[in-house]
Amino acid sequence: MKISLTKANYYVVLIALFFDCLINYFTHVPILFPTLGILSFIITTTSKNIFFVYVIIIYFACTFLKALAIYGFYVSNLEVLNIIVYIAFLSLYSRNLKSLNPKHSIPLFLISLILLAPSILGINAGELVSTINASVSREEIEYLRSYNNGLFRIPQTASYIFGFLFVYFLQCSNRKINRYFISSILSLSLCVYIGARTILVAFMIAVILYYFKPKYILHFIVTALLFILFILNIDLFLEVTSGSVLFQYVSFFYSLTNNITGLSRILIWTSWYKEIIDFSFLEILFGKSFHLSLEANLNRLGIPIWFHNDFFSIMYSYGLVGLFLYLYSFIWLFSTYKTSIKNNIFTYILFMTTILSAFFNGFYYYLTPLLLFILFLSIKKSREQSA
Repeated sequence: MKISLTKANYYVVLIALFFDCLINYFTHVPILFPTLGILSFIITTTSKNIFFVYVIIIYFACTFLKALAIYGFYVSNLEVLNIIVYIAFLSLYSRNLKSLNPKHSIPLFLISLILLAPSILGINAGELVSTINASVSREEIEYLRSYNNGLFRIPQTASYIFGFLFVYFLQCSNRKINRYFISSILSLSLCVYIGARTILVAFMIAVILYYFKPKYILHFIVTALLFILFILNIDLFLEVTSGSVLFQYVSFFYSLTNNITGLSRILIWTSWYKEIIDFSFLEILFGKSFHLSLEANLNRLGIPIWFHNDFFSIMYSYGLVGLFLYLYSFIWLFSTYKTSIKNNIFTYILFMTTILSAFFNGFYYYLTPLLLFILFLSIKKSREQSA
C-alpha cells in the first residue's frame, strides 16, 4: 500500500505540474499549489511519520496563524505551505526509499521537455525576458537577463528539474555512452539554455568541495589559472555572447570581480540585514511574515521580491526557531544517508546542491516533491552501486 501511495503522490504532482503550466499560460487558475497542500495533508495524516516532521509542520502552521492574527490575511503568507510540502515529501520518500523506481524519472524528463519545447518558438510564460547586449553600462549588465522557460511558470523550476536529472542520469550511465549519458548531456544543455544560473553555480561549488583534497591541488591550480585568464579577457566574452542566453553567465562573473556590490543578491541580502537589525527579541525568535518581507524589499529596493535565500527568508518570516527546524532537516538527511552522500560524487553533488541552491536562490520554493524524488533515487542508486 505504501508503494502505491508513494507512486500515486509522485504522479499526481507530475500531472498537476503539467496542467498548472499549460492552463496558467492562458489564464490564472492555481492548480499545483493547492494540489501539493492536499497531498501533504494526506501524507502527514495517513502514515506514521518521523517525530520531527510533525514538530516542523505544526510550528510553521502556527506561524501562519500568528501572522494572520497580527497582520491579517495575505495570500503571499501561504508561502509557508512550500516548507510543509518539502517536509512532508522528505518524510514520504525516506520511509519508502526501497520502493522508488528509477523508471519514474523518465516521465518527469519527457513532461519537462514538452513544457520547455514552446520556448523554441519564442513562447515563454511570464515576463522574464529582456533584451541583453554588451553595449549598456557595466553597472547595469547584471540585471539584463534572458530566459527560455517555455510553459514553465518560472525558469528556475525548469532549471532545477533538468539540473537534478542531469546529475542522476550521469550517475545511471555508469561512465558509459548510453541512453542515460545522452539524456544527461541533453539535460545539462537545457539547463544552460534555460538561463537560470543558480543550479549551475551550485554544481560548480559542489564539485569543488568534493574534490577539495591535497591530491587534486594541481587541478585546482590549473583551474584557477584558466579562471584568471577568463577574467582578464571578460570584455571579449561579453562581446562574443552578446544577444544570447550565455551573456548572463559571463555578466555574473564580470559583476562578481568588478562590481560585486551591484550583484542582485548583495542588494537583496543587504536589505534583509537592514531589516533584521531592527527586529525585537520576539521577532528574532518567531519572525514576522513572508508578506512583510515583500513589503520590506518594495520599500528599500522598489520591487516586492523575496530575499532569494531560504535561510534569510525563514529567519525573517519565521524566526530563529523556524531557521533551526529547517536546518535540522538537512542535518537529519545527511546523518541518515551519510554513507551514500559521502561516498558517491553524484549523490554528494545533489545533496550539496539542495543546500547551495537554498542559499543562493532557494530550494523549498521550487517544487521539492520532484527534486527530492531525484535525490532519493540517487541515494538508492548509490547504495546499489556500493553493495
